[in-house]
Amino acid sequence: MRGSSGRWPSAARVPLSRGRRGSTVFLIAFGILVLLAMVAAFFSHFMKSTRAQTHRLGESRLMAQVARALAVLATHKIQYDLLDPAGGDDGLRTWLAGPLAEMPRGYGEFPLELVGGRVDFQAAVDALTVPIREQGPFRFRITFAARAADFQGLSKLPAEKVGVLRLTIVTTLKETEEEFHFQCPIRVTAAVVPGVSKFSLFVEDAATDEAGQPAPWQYNLVSANPDGQLKSSAVQPLVLRNGPRLDPGSIEWGSFFRKRVGLVYLGGGPLYLNMARGESRAGEFGEGRWFFETRNRDQLWDGLYAVRDFSTPQTCQLMEWHKPVADERGDTLHGFFFEAIADTPEAKYMRFSSIFRLFGTDVDLSPTLVIGKVFRSAILLRAVIPVPNTDDGPIPPLFLKYFNDTHKWRDALNRQVCYSANETFPSIATFARDALGLSATVSDLEKYQREYASRAGLAPYNISLAYYTTNNTIANPFTQISDTRLRDRMASSSAVLDQLPEEFGAVLDGQGRTGVRLDGFLQSLDPARGRPTWVVEMADPGQLFKPGGPLHRRGLWHPNRGELDPKGWIVLQGRAPASGLVLPRMKLLSNGGLVLEEGDILIKETIDGDLDPARDPLVLQVVARKGSITVKAPTGRRVDVALAAAQRVRLEGGPHLRGGVAMKRYEIRNASSAALLEYNPALAVLPACAAEFQKGPGSEVHDVLGYSLDPTPLLTR
Repeated sequence: MRGSSGRWPSAARVPLSRGRRGSTVFLIAFGILVLLAMVAAFFSHFMKSTRAQTHRLGESRLMAQVARALAVLATHKIQYDLLDPAGGDDGLRTWLAGPLAEMPRGYGEFPLELVGGRVDFQAAVDALTVPIREQGPFRFRITFAARAADFQGLSKLPAEKVGVLRLTIVTTLKETEEEFHFQCPIRVTAAVVPGVSKFSLFVEDAATDEAGQPAPWQYNLVSANPDGQLKSSAVQPLVLRNGPRLDPGSIEWGSFFRKRVGLVYLGGGPLYLNMARGESRAGEFGEGRWFFETRNRDQLWDGLYAVRDFSTPQTCQLMEWHKPVADERGDTLHGFFFEAIADTPEAKYMRFSSIFRLFGTDVDLSPTLVIGKVFRSAILLRAVIPVPNTDDGPIPPLFLKYFNDTHKWRDALNRQVCYSANETFPSIATFARDALGLSATVSDLEKYQREYASRAGLAPYNISLAYYTTNNTIANPFTQISDTRLRDRMASSSAVLDQLPEEFGAVLDGQGRTGVRLDGFLQSLDPARGRPTWVVEMADPGQLFKPGGPLHRRGLWHPNRGELDPKGWIVLQGRAPASGLVLPRMKLLSNGGLVLEEGDILIKETIDGDLDPARDPLVLQVVARKGSITVKAPTGRRVDVALAAAQRVRLEGGPHLRGGVAMKRYEIRNASSAALLEYNPALAVLPACAAEFQKGPGSEVHDVLGYSLDPTPLLTR
């Protein structure tokens, strides 16, 4: 129905009552409060969760830091306990010392206790863990292991290698257990110069003088009487002890490489070394035991042996006798030996013996193998004796004197003996004219000089080994040597005298086996080759061995105790002072080496390698890459060191060296020092005999190795 206006009326608007409006507002407010409560609860839960996660993360981070600290302690425990040469348990060292190709697949997993043992870290563990235990119960355990797959070879020496040891550290704080894994880099190196350390004495060029001219007789300077005692102290020989003494019955080629024997290399030849006479076989510097001589009925030495028979005009024999050298001046009993060769061109060299006793002395024999064109020299007496001798007793031999002019030669061939008697030598007319068919011509004199006269006799130095193997009972023992390789080293015409044996082939480092150079071997010590463990910059060489110096900061030198703990090779970069880098008195704690890149080295104090008197000394190699080394010590002072110098090694005062010596040139003035060179058998390492070396007694495996564990392990988690 329309209204009065003609339009339909609008919808009725019914107003809300006051009570209904209040209820709606309440519901809205309540919803907001519930929502706020839910948000607050969620936020509270979130904050608690965040705090818990933060706490757990903090604990995890804390445990990671604790694990790192424990890992550092563990590396020190392994380094100074399990890897220490004086350690009681050598299981890990034995495993690490094996040739890489023969290493067992793995070692471990073994528990490692930081508390107790030779190196006790109780105080360090307490300082680390006591604050943590204030937050709740805490405990940890450490295990270590090694895997062959984690290692690789470092050089041509099979024992040298680099790799990692694996550490596992499990920590438990309250009831939360976490496991951490670390890798600890380790380097195993041998304190040897491959190819050089096998030698007691190595001289690259021994046969030239200071001007570079050939001087084969230059080392014959020692004045000794016929018994091998010095007549003057002005010049004294260098005596070698070449390691364990080889018995006569054990001399064969392989014994010099299977056994821990030091060899001798004198390069540049030829070189003639006079052997010293030793009539009593008890003289301090005699070398008579390396010659054939027997006692006659008067208990005098007789070394004559037949080399040729003659039947005209009567049966007789040409005899020879190799007699070592002595300063016979003033000796009426033995003077005739030198007189027989007094007119030879080499007579001026034949009064004095060599400054080397390469095979030791009569009272301390030390046979070895000499490599080089090195010849032993002695007086070669020649004589003629009728055969058979008379029943009235033996006719004395007619010694065949060397004549150097035609006048004496004519008198010696004159059948009227008064002519030769006037010259104080016997007539040899019957033998020379009738048996040899010689006349008084110059050409026949030259033939006599060359083939029949007494003169200096030369033979390869190693022929002494043949006499040794037959106990000096065979006049020509060369025929008794069946080993062709050894025979080749005893033959004057042999082309291999100065050739390094094939056993050295793996360490020649690009060199040939003839004319080897010392610096070629020293290249193995370049830092780029990877063998050095430490490279130390010598900004101030005077601070090197001081408290707080570079070696002290690295834990390699303990100045208060005078202890050196190299654990491998240390390369010193920088130049030494003009007076040389002075090495202080020191006690060795491990095997290793000091390599000076520039300058000279001076050693005046004792270097003691006797960590265990029952074993060979520890090895310290001291190398001057571009300089010389001087050892200046009182007579008998022990210096346990192996020396290698690119130039010279000088010995002053008579030190007792226990190691080895290698140099480019030998200083003649060393002959003023009564030095003793005793080879350290631990140095006798070659790849070719490494298997035999490893099969020796357990203590020998580690005698030359250094083990360096990086004190900053890597977290691999």
